[in-house]
Amino acid sequence: MARGGALAACVSALVLAAACSWLADGLFPAREEDGPSASAAPELTGLVLRRERALPEPEGDYAVLLPDGARAAAGGAVLAAGDTGAARRAAAEESPAVREYALREAAAAAALGEPERAQPLAELYGSGPDGEFELIRTPESAFWRAGADGYEYLGPELIEGLDCASLAELLAAAPEAGEWAGVLASPGRWYFACFAPEGLGLEPGAELRLDFGGFEALCRVESLSEPEGGRRAAVLSSLASPGRALGLRFCTASILSVGR
Repeated sequence: MARGGALAACVSALVLAAACSWLADGLFPAREEDGPSASAAPELTGLVLRRERALPEPEGDYAVLLPDGARAAAGGAVLAAGDTGAARRAAAEESPAVREYALREAAAAAALGEPERAQPLAELYGSGPDGEFELIRTPESAFWRAGADGYEYLGPELIEGLDCASLAELLAAAPEAGEWAGVLASPGRWYFACFAPEGLGLEPGAELRLDFGGFEALCRVESLSEPEGGRRAAVLSSLASPGRALGLRFCTASILSVGR
């Protein structure tokens, strides 16, 4: 075959292949995979409630003795007031966690270039006569977090019989004013009261794995309200990492999986 004829045949073949491809796409469009993709994971928006109480700041100087998320034993010290160095040394004799916290803060001070974070260790190994001090203790075992958001007064008792209207009121609640040193939260279940799309088909007793922005938790559906406007008020509970969950309040969680 002449060179011109071969070239024409090649071009014709390419045109025919393109036409067939276009026709196939039109008649048999690509089928999408069933189910939502990871980027379209359903989300739940609400707030986290737990049994907790805020501790007011002591008068004068005071120091925190434990890291956020640490569990204090019943009768354990969480704050030192007055001569904080003497108080910290006394507390360290009772609980290794106090000494560990001071060492951890000193390591962070060196790594991050924040010398003020080494203060707990300096106090722990300070010398000189001890002044008056007070150790503020927790009457029962509890998880500790420094600071408070003012919503600690919203307890699990407020989500009994929760419907969409009462959930909306909770989400609009104002924080309690005050100067707070920290929060003590009881061990056990914490609760996520949230709006859930009606189409999710959730049922009481179902288990969901949720992602709270990097913190994953297995939750159980405790109750569901009647649907209103295409959504339901849901109450979920979890036993996952109560110490880490202390940082959650108003939040949105992605549903990773649903079990029965």
